[in-house]
Amino acid sequence: MMTAKAEVSYSQNGEDAVVLRGVGDIKGGAILDIGAGHPEKFSNSLALIELGWGAVLVEPSPLFFMALLDRHHGNPKVRLVHAAVGVESRLVKFYEANDPLYSTTLKDHADVWRDRGISYVEYWVPQVSIRDLINQ
Repeated sequence: MMTAKAEVSYSQNGEDAVVLRGVGDIKGGAILDIGAGHPEKFSNSLALIELGWGAVLVEPSPLFFMALLDRHHGNPKVRLVHAAVGVESRLVKFYEANDPLYSTTLKDHADVWRDRGISYVEYWVPQVSIRDLINQ
């Protein structure tokens, strides 16, 4: 049975409700959320975290990462990784939008949104490989 908190949908299009139906009564699971974003707005993982699931939340945006840190500090079941994820571990250019929901490591994506009026600040962030992330 879900708690009242778990019945709240945080995700953009109700994805968390689909996941909650799919996991049913499974207790004590763990999730990996790559590009976790804001800790509540459009979160695909918060409903499960509120049900006691463990989580690894990966986010390259300093703004969103600090919000995740503020939201989840003190929760021993939540691990936070401040990085992008890719094929290899290295530094990558990050395009931080004035609205972090449009932030990206892909220049082509940043160019499309820049043409639509989104402004960016460019800087380098660590990228971890999915292999290194899982091994850690």
